[in-house]
Amino acid sequence: MKKSQLKIGESVAVLMIFFVLVIVGIVFWSRYSQVQIKSQQETDLLSQAIKISQTVTFLSELQCSTLEVIKFSCFDVYKINATRSLLMESSDDERENRTSYYFDIFGFSNITVYSIYPSQQSWNIYDFTGGNITGYVSTQVPVSILDPINNQFSFGYVNVAVYTRKAG
Repeated sequence: MKKSQLKIGESVAVLMIFFVLVIVGIVFWSRYSQVQIKSQQETDLLSQAIKISQTVTFLSELQCSTLEVIKFSCFDVYKINATRSLLMESSDDERENRTSYYFDIFGFSNITVYSIYPSQQSWNIYDFTGGNITGYVSTQVPVSILDPINNQFSFGYVNVAVYTRKAG
């Protein structure tokens, strides 16, 4: 063999090792990127759930008020029932129109108010999962629930579950 043939062989071997190292680097980088993207998606979903929880807590459709003074973290049981019947129990056409308005605010989520003391009761206020669910994040916010007729408070919480969906 001549010297030039050996040099070409060495160059080819070096190039092959270089490309193998580049390919291994690309594979590790893509795996790392996938983990980072998944982590960012989970963070975004949790942040969306907290945003929706805060929005629900300050909905005038649910808040307690006396002489136009709003009580913090307090839901009126009659307003809860009215909102529930408005969104969940109306005819299909009416429900579709109202749900489309609230979909812009709540997206793919389920919002339920629970009274846990002194009596246990629950009201499902909004439920739009949309199918193809791949996961969800749930947040709870403590609230007082007022029965204004009896002037009696109950302790409860709002559960907001925000869903992720499979694209397509």
